[in-house]
Amino acid sequence: MTSPTIVQEDQIAVVVCHLNIWRKAIQSYRRDHGQWPGWNEPDAFVGQITGCTNNKGEVGNGKAYTFGPYLDGTDLPINPITETSDVLVVEEWPGQDAGKNAWVYNCHNGEFRVNSTGITTDGEKIFNF
Repeated sequence: MTSPTIVQEDQIAVVVCHLNIWRKAIQSYRRDHGQWPGWNEPDAFVGQITGCTNNKGEVGNGKAYTFGPYLDGTDLPINPITETSDVLVVEEWPGQDAGKNAWVYNCHNGEFRVNSTGITTDGEKIFNF
């Protein structure tokens, strides 16, 4: 068994900042639609956060698509630990890091976490942030 990697303070600061960006976007979507993004179609999550949606959460352009985008810019926030930005959307929480994706999002309860087995210098698991 390998020991967890200690994550540097500057990386932790970026993780916390990016988690706040993601979580604010997810909460804003829920406020506008009454549901978590991806709740009925998990593969739609990234499009619903980065694009414009109608009141049903469908992604598109035009007058009917008045909500969003919920993230500024075209790039997803990068996880400085994995140096990637992809999101694993799950319907059941894995309880620990889940593979190589940068982020993990539960489309049934809106929980969003960094996907890392790393720990702080104090031994706190980054996944639990």
